[in-house]
Amino acid sequence: MMQLVDPCTQDRDPGVGSAKLPRYTFNKLARVCEPFTYYGSAGNRNNFQSLQDCQNRCPESPNPCPHAPLNPQTPCNGNSGSCGSNQYCHNGQSPSTSVCCNKLSGERCNQPVVSGVGNANLVRWYYNAFTQQCQQFIYNGLQGNENNFLTREQCEDACFANPCLRGTPFQSQGVTVQCSMMNQAVCPAGYYCHIGANSQTSVCCQALGK
Repeated sequence: MMQLVDPCTQDRDPGVGSAKLPRYTFNKLARVCEPFTYYGSAGNRNNFQSLQDCQNRCPESPNPCPHAPLNPQTPCNGNSGSCGSNQYCHNGQSPSTSVCCNKLSGERCNQPVVSGVGNANLVRWYYNAFTQQCQQFIYNGLQGNENNFLTREQCEDACFANPCLRGTPFQSQGVTVQCSMMNQAVCPAGYYCHIGANSQTSVCCQALGK
C-alpha cells in the first residue's frame, strides 16, 4: 500500500493551467501557512482552501531566522547583546519571534533589503548602499536579514557615515553625489568636494558660511 506524503513537508507547487485560485500552503522553513495562487491543475497536497484548513493540518511554529533556527531559540527582545558573537537579534512582531539568529555572510549595511515571509505588516528601515541613505520598507515578520532596523535613527547610527561638518551630502534624484580631486565640478554652487578616505566619504558637502 502506497504511503501518502505528508503535505506539510512538500514544497509549494502552483501547478499549471489558466485558473487563478486563492489557496494556502505551508512554508516548511518558516513553519507558517502562507497564501499563494494555484493555477488549477497538477500541484501537490500542500494546497489548502483556507488558512484554517492549513493551520489545522500543519501546526504553525514560526521560524524567524532566514535559515535553520537555533536550537534552543534564545529570546533577545531587540538586544543583540543577548546573542552570541556570530549571532544577531531578529526583531519580530512579537517576543516569540524576537530571537537570536546566526549571522549571514556579508557586512550588515551591504545586505539587500529582504521583505521576508509571513503575514505581518511591519514598517522598518534598511540601508540602501547604492543611494547611501536609510529607506523605509514593509517587513512581513519572518526570515529577513540584519539590514532591518526599527527606526531611521537606528539605521543611520549603524550604517550612515556623514563626513560633512554641516548638513548632509548633496543628493541628485535621491542618490548621494560622489566627487573626487579630478571631478570636483559635480558639486553645485554652495557645496564643496570633501575628499574622504574612500569613494563613500568623498562627497559634496555644504560650504561653511552659506
